[in-house]
Amino acid sequence: MTIQIFWAGFINFLNASVMYWVMLIGRSAFLSLPVLLMVLLLRRTVCKKTVFLKGMLWCLFLPLPFIGRMRFFYESSIGARLFVWWHNLCIKQCWVCWIYLLGIVTFGIYIFCRRRKLYRFAVGLGRERVGDTELFVCDRAVTPFTVGIFRPRIVVPKMMLEDFRTEELQMILLHEKTHIRLGHLWCYAVWDLLRTLLWVNPLLSVCTKYLQEDLEEICDRVVIQRSREAAYDYGRLLLNSIRLLGNENIDTPVAFAGEQKYKNIKSRMEKVAHFKPYRKSAAVISFLSSVLVVIGLLFGVRQLSYPIYTEHTGISICNMKFQLREIGNQTQLQDVFFIDNGCVCIQRDAWNEILREQGIEEDEYYVGFGGYLKLPGIGGGGNAVYVDAGESEDLLVIPYYDNDATIWTRLFKIL
Repeated sequence: MTIQIFWAGFINFLNASVMYWVMLIGRSAFLSLPVLLMVLLLRRTVCKKTVFLKGMLWCLFLPLPFIGRMRFFYESSIGARLFVWWHNLCIKQCWVCWIYLLGIVTFGIYIFCRRRKLYRFAVGLGRERVGDTELFVCDRAVTPFTVGIFRPRIVVPKMMLEDFRTEELQMILLHEKTHIRLGHLWCYAVWDLLRTLLWVNPLLSVCTKYLQEDLEEICDRVVIQRSREAAYDYGRLLLNSIRLLGNENIDTPVAFAGEQKYKNIKSRMEKVAHFKPYRKSAAVISFLSSVLVVIGLLFGVRQLSYPIYTEHTGISICNMKFQLREIGNQTQLQDVFFIDNGCVCIQRDAWNEILREQGIEEDEYYVGFGGYLKLPGIGGGGNAVYVDAGESEDLLVIPYYDNDATIWTRLFKIL
């Protein structure tokens, strides 16, 4: 294989991969809107008073990146009418796919840089210990927050260490540790990944604040119950923190005081004031139920989707006017048409009889075989050999180049 052929194959593979992948993720982006509307509706109605179940509603977004290969988009009248334009656009206008990919990369870099900047800010701070917990101390009047997924760091302002009693600091630390224990840092990381992939739906970023509200409400309830302190004391500590720290806040989703706006503070304080002890079994059941729902949805999506690829076993005839006609498959014609040692072998008399039965009379033509399909209308590979009907040999042996064996074909098949 020459460098030119290798390079041309790489460019084709790159364009095909971007087109295919963006086609799939674009469908997820479009369907993220009704999912978001459903989550917002349920959290305001059915799940309004069920704190843990309301937080679990956001798990409904997890199957979205995997729905792109569902048969719904091709084999249902609704799916075909709503999404066939996106299929055609991605195939005919590859530059649209590259723009979408550029948007993902740009938005992803933006979020990564913000998170990285915050993490570097935290690890560059001085350290102190409160009990058995190491803290990173900030001179600025910021609300306590946690940063880092694999090695979480808790940041606390210096003035809070100076003004608050040890018992109050322990309560604040318990809040941040609860975020870590409940996996909220991972929840926000997954959410950042989702809204990066589905960036064409800006409502996902706009509604991040609702995710924060729900996770903070869960954290508040768990902390109050675990600390065995009165909800009044917890609410007072929250208000004192806001009063001490003023309006300065660092952009982090996991913070003790949260977004310091009157409406948010009022709503959160009302929920704290109306706290009632919950049964741990109910919280566990809510969590396990959400896990089962997500697993069920993922399994259902897989069952209703096309496989990663489907081998094409048909054999077709293409005349010199490029008119194509399928005459059978390799299983049906295995005694007449077979492959041996890199050559196509054709039993001439039996083959010609098959062509006559199907009304095909051509002096010269190409026989196409092999290849695969990723989705309807999207595939690759495939081979062809030239046949001259005037050949007199009983067994035609025709060497061919196996396009299905190239590295780019193999990579695209498993994409």
